[in-house]
Amino acid sequence: MRFVSRRLFEKALARVEAGDFSSYIFQYPPMAAWDTVPSDAEVLSAWTEVAAAGRSPGLYVHVPFCKTKCTFCRFFVLEDDSVDSHEEFVAALEREAALLSPRMKTASFSTLYFGGGTPSLLSERLLARTFSALRRSFRLNPDAQITFEANPEFLTPKKLAVLKAEGVNRLTIGVQSLDDRVIARVERTQTNSAVASTFQAARSAGIPYINIDLMAGLPGQTTSSFRETFDQVLSWKPDTIHINPFAPTPFTRFSQRGGTRTDADVRRQRAMQDYAGRRMRKAGFRDLPHDAMAADPAAANRQLEESVIGGNSFLGLGIGAVSRAAGRLRYVNVGSLRRYSQETAAGRLPIQKGARLTPRQNQIDFLLNRLWYGGVTDADFRAAFALSITEAFPDEFKRLEKCGALRRQPRMSWSVHPERQRAYFEIKRALYEPEIIRALTRPSTA
Repeated sequence: MRFVSRRLFEKALARVEAGDFSSYIFQYPPMAAWDTVPSDAEVLSAWTEVAAAGRSPGLYVHVPFCKTKCTFCRFFVLEDDSVDSHEEFVAALEREAALLSPRMKTASFSTLYFGGGTPSLLSERLLARTFSALRRSFRLNPDAQITFEANPEFLTPKKLAVLKAEGVNRLTIGVQSLDDRVIARVERTQTNSAVASTFQAARSAGIPYINIDLMAGLPGQTTSSFRETFDQVLSWKPDTIHINPFAPTPFTRFSQRGGTRTDADVRRQRAMQDYAGRRMRKAGFRDLPHDAMAADPAAANRQLEESVIGGNSFLGLGIGAVSRAAGRLRYVNVGSLRRYSQETAAGRLPIQKGARLTPRQNQIDFLLNRLWYGGVTDADFRAAFALSITEAFPDEFKRLEKCGALRRQPRMSWSVHPERQRAYFEIKRALYEPEIIRALTRPSTA
């Protein structure tokens, strides 16, 4: 088998980065290669299959609104804190849920995740209305994990009371940094003096698990600045602390404004991550298989585990939300409030584009996600696809072993070389299908 040249594949990956604003950044095929708009009938048929299969899917709600977009943000957001826009969005979300509800009556969702954007920007009334619409249209497992992402600037005691009453049992608070200079430089809306009190208010509200998100390697962030922030956050005793490395993709304003990073910046970022890992281990935190470090493993992000790693289906609602249905389809919703409202008002699913998945693509997606998190076993692959990895990818895995990107372990398992970023490039270069690389490297018609 002939493998694509490094230069051509670097070009393909640049298109991937420029065309994927979802949180599931290792989805395969990548969003930039999606080339179809599945019909409503096709999508509804796929979700009927999910419901009939009996596996509990995940439910994801993308609330795209932010008061301002941080310069480091690589996700899809709309800068709009207008109450009228939020009202229109929730009304359209109700309609989208109602369109899908009849096909999902027998399904029971294992997770509900509110992401963004800034879900906590919605008022208490609209939050309650949103939960009511979701419960009216879908059924949650009794032990479902309900996660809500929040900016501490907009997380009031009244909103916390609504979240607690609606069953939110995992709250993730985006702190990012407690250095006023860093916060100002990344154009973030946050009053650092209020963050600690917001965390304590969330504890007092009785939400069982609280995660804190921090960024490492932000523009203007020094090692000492990061350490001061981290040590303060650790003293609050959150259940998990997620250290997100600054990744300036083309969707970030940092990159759009011509920002660049030096090798020294990257080394400083890694030193911050290493420091956090050492401090958490000393404090009794433990590595989770596919998530942040946690004081209690029950605080792990189950939707990530089940959907991205386990290959489970997840239904995305909202502007710019991504869905994966039954291993048959991936698709993304439209990216404007106007179109989202118009499509749902006309009784149509608000889909922007998608991809029909092949068995081979599901296998590649499985491997890319497992290997990003460190390794894969042949037993897991065989359980999912009824054949061994080396039967499905004999030339690819032989090449990856030879170049050192993968290391064969006992019992037919593979681990990734410690220099993970470099190894993962080779893994993707070996596994990406020729037709996907062609789609990513042909001249853009946009």
